[in-house]
Amino acid sequence: MSEIVKDSVALLMPCAGAVDPKVVQTALVLTSFANANGTQVRQVGVTERTLIHTARNVLAKGFLETDCEWSFWMDSDMILEPRTIPVMVQWAKRLNAKFLTGIYYQRMGNHMPVIFVRDEKVKKYEDEYAHSCVAPPKDSKKPFLVHRTGFGCVLLHRDVLAKLEEPYFKYPYVNEKKELSEDFYFCIKAQKAGVDLWAIPELDCGHVGTAPIIRAKDFVPGPDMIKTEVRTVN
Repeated sequence: MSEIVKDSVALLMPCAGAVDPKVVQTALVLTSFANANGTQVRQVGVTERTLIHTARNVLAKGFLETDCEWSFWMDSDMILEPRTIPVMVQWAKRLNAKFLTGIYYQRMGNHMPVIFVRDEKVKKYEDEYAHSCVAPPKDSKKPFLVHRTGFGCVLLHRDVLAKLEEPYFKYPYVNEKKELSEDFYFCIKAQKAGVDLWAIPELDCGHVGTAPIIRAKDFVPGPDMIKTEVRTVN
């Protein structure tokens, strides 16, 4: 393999079926904006009608065969700001981070944020697979640490994959009758390997819902939201 190109990105998107044209437009605009602002998108990887964990593993292995430093993962139902990739790369440098996520919200129900934490002071967290949804800080756009995320908007350095054994993703992953998604499986493996996961709240991530596009304004914290402190960047 040729020398890794600094700040270069491979955009990766698993596609399970028909893709909304707005998502295709997002991918094109992301690529164009990044290339015009110092972060070169050199490769694009997609899969079609493949089981999600298989698709992610295929994309991850294909990415490692490229000369790109970073992989940027977006799901085929995400609407993202044009500046998303350069912003995440710049935060990665500031934080010395290799695993970052934008914050997006579930398409149905109460539109909960797809970021999760563990609070070791709570008894249920004796189970290493337990986690709770956490609301982003209201009055801060500073990055903060979380433990789990979906892969709808993720920036991942190739060094993280190099630390992990295959399969990188697995679904369904069942441990003592507990089922986890393929992205949570990855997060647990990365955390065990000592990789921190940073959430980047300044980005406006849209999630294509049944009718509208779900954004942060649609999320209303409920009384059962976990009350825990999140560690932010200074």
